[in-house]
Amino acid sequence: MTKHKLLINGEWVEPASNDWFESFNPYTAEPWALIPRGTAADVDRAVAAARDAYYGDWRKLTATARGAMLRKLADLIAAQANDLAEIETMDNGKLIAEMRGQLNYIPQWFNYFGGLADKIEGRVIPIDKPGVFNFTREEPLGVIAAVTPWNSPLMLACWKLAPALAAGNTVVWKPSEYSSVSALVFGELFAKAGFPPGVVNIVTGFGHEVGEPLITHRHVAKIAFTGGDATGERVYGLAAKGIRDTGAPKVTLASNRNGPVVTAGGLVFVGTWSDRTVRAFDKTSGKVLWEQELEANPEGLAAVYEAGGRQYVVFCGAARPPESAPGEGFAWKAGKPEKQGYYVFALPKK
Repeated sequence: MTKHKLLINGEWVEPASNDWFESFNPYTAEPWALIPRGTAADVDRAVAAARDAYYGDWRKLTATARGAMLRKLADLIAAQANDLAEIETMDNGKLIAEMRGQLNYIPQWFNYFGGLADKIEGRVIPIDKPGVFNFTREEPLGVIAAVTPWNSPLMLACWKLAPALAAGNTVVWKPSEYSSVSALVFGELFAKAGFPPGVVNIVTGFGHEVGEPLITHRHVAKIAFTGGDATGERVYGLAAKGIRDTGAPKVTLASNRNGPVVTAGGLVFVGTWSDRTVRAFDKTSGKVLWEQELEANPEGLAAVYEAGGRQYVVFCGAARPPESAPGEGFAWKAGKPEKQGYYVFALPKK
């Protein structure tokens, strides 16, 4: 089992807590990697490194040189796309076909912003005051906090990293504690692409131990967050509280109310909170095999799907799986904000 480290200031370092936690393969339910349990002390080190890089070597580079590094990074990602896709599938349980598609797409993102890096322009604005030359210039913000979710770890992170780096910012990246392995392996590519130490830092861990110290840090200029709506509200609230102290950072949020995913046998069940609909996908092809709006019953909303001689019973709305449900259970953690959950039970073969 690989024991990973944090990426801070271009070096792979152990967490200040000297503590690690297990990352589980959702298909086998077995631990397969050890993730550093970061703390506020690690966040301080990472932000300091990002800030030093921002005012140091990174700022001295021309925009054209930054763009060349992004394009070099794109080439490195393309060469390692299949390996990274397999890691993503091992860590979050999504379809390998989907993950390969995402990883083969990510290089295009860095190539695009690599080309855009030296085309960031301001404006010369006419003004009615004689002898005054009025113009604007687009400038980087500084240290960006990137907080990303479990479901498409690298793609959603790169949507933040590529434009931030192209514009001349530095980044502290906090991936989801449920799928951190691909981020840590991905982090090895920045040095290979020539990025100076401290431009990209990766601190893993839990929300209250890493996420909150990061988004409330006085040297963070912007927060880019993707995740659940309740956590997004928390992020926005914490960021807003900084107004009276250091001036609130800019915040970009991307959240939704979709439920997580359950894998049962060769099927993947996906529930959507907004329309109370559950869908079953073939795990290999990704094809939608079944879609149904959940029906009400005394124990919550329920639906039944039959495939391969088995019945799959889906419950929604209970705080825990109904005790009366027979068969092999595959349970999702409670959803939010209604504290509901989706649960799938595979009944014995007929």
